[in-house]
Amino acid sequence: MDDTTIAAIATPFAAAGGIGIIRISGQSAYDVAGRIYCRARDFCSGPATTIGAGIANLTANNLYHGYITDGPKIIDEVMLVKMPGPHSYTGEDVVEIHAHGGRYVLKTILSLVIKSGCRHAEPGEFTRRAFIHGRIDLSQAEAVADIIEASTDVALGAAADQMAGKLKAEVSGVRRLLLSSLAELDAAIDFADQAEGDEEGRHLAAYLEKQAIPAIDELINRHDTSWHLTNGVRVAIAGAPNVGKSTLLNMLVNADRAIVSEVPGTTRDLIECTVFEKGVPFVFVDTAGIRVDAGDRVEAMGMDRALDALNQADVVLFLVDATTGITAADQSICARLEGRPAICAANKTDIPGTNGFAFPSAWRQRFPGLRISAKTGQGIPEMKQALLAAVSGAPDESQAPFHGAIPNLRHRDALARARGSAVAALTSLKEGIPTDLVAIDIRDAVNALGEITGESVGEDVLEAIFGRFCVGK
Repeated sequence: MDDTTIAAIATPFAAAGGIGIIRISGQSAYDVAGRIYCRARDFCSGPATTIGAGIANLTANNLYHGYITDGPKIIDEVMLVKMPGPHSYTGEDVVEIHAHGGRYVLKTILSLVIKSGCRHAEPGEFTRRAFIHGRIDLSQAEAVADIIEASTDVALGAAADQMAGKLKAEVSGVRRLLLSSLAELDAAIDFADQAEGDEEGRHLAAYLEKQAIPAIDELINRHDTSWHLTNGVRVAIAGAPNVGKSTLLNMLVNADRAIVSEVPGTTRDLIECTVFEKGVPFVFVDTAGIRVDAGDRVEAMGMDRALDALNQADVVLFLVDATTGITAADQSICARLEGRPAICAANKTDIPGTNGFAFPSAWRQRFPGLRISAKTGQGIPEMKQALLAAVSGAPDESQAPFHGAIPNLRHRDALARARGSAVAALTSLKEGIPTDLVAIDIRDAVNALGEITGESVGEDVLEAIFGRFCVGK
């Protein structure tokens, strides 16, 4: 690793702000900062040996008032804090200069810092040094970028939990037990003439089947759920013509986004709107009404797009008209939802005479059935909660698997490969395959899990990960 001292502006630089921070990290951080910083204005015109003398003797993690100077010239009035390694963010000696947040003053101070004996930091280099020095594992390093990029409560919560080390603990626990099993397999290979080898194989098979594989499956399931919850739950509003799909969309976004008309087939194209509900982005897609026979060629094209939207949706919001009861078109649409996450809502329940509406018993067994009114808002909160439960598998947001979630595709790929190797090892053990071949699969699973935490990862992967960071982080 390059052990030179590095520096960068650690706060946003695109526009001016009240405060801007220059971060310096490395074995010469104190000396570099000391060449341009002085604590008392009276000393700022003194000899170079006086200016900034004593930074190494400052109390750690305390803010000190002072000035940045260029020779006898004062550049800015600042606060300075030193954070000694190995307990700093990077694991090295760190100095932060808290200056005024103007672009020019920050650029000027950074230039002075560089001239004083360090180089510009590369994107993500501070966090990369934290990883290399063992302050954080690779999953925690990636969580730093995720926290910065988070745009919803759910995304922020998932990243914060990952930064706190929850994913690291779970992955490391499985990996540690697999390593222990691998050691036992290696011992069994060395003493293949002894009966204990068969016993070790049975123990390993039981562990793989009852603990390791289910634990990996749980992590993969959490990824799939959190991916929807952080990147947007795509909801296709489907139903026959005139059931109130466009009215519902307009009510959800509190705007006239879709044309509402009593004429069947008014909606011909897809209309998308994003609504945030309890920190989760829902992308609602208003679709053309689906019926047995299209009125014309354009309506038929709209119906084709509606069916495509159903196939691409994370969950389908299936509307029926409570005033007409279940129709042949409703039955046809319901058949298309087989095996898909969906909820069914009977709309227009504010209209007199709809109290007797009931969902078919077969439908109630397949998905939640709700009574709503897109006109008055009746039942809409329950509908939103049902949509969230349909993708999260939890009855309410307090139980949804947001915490410890894994929204990272790289992690999911590594988990999938680890699972594949573990399943292959289990199959081999059950089929009596020699333990030296089983050990290869176990080792592959260990290495795949190590890619998540960083124990077994190539330089190209590190370059790709830290390359997405901003300079200064």
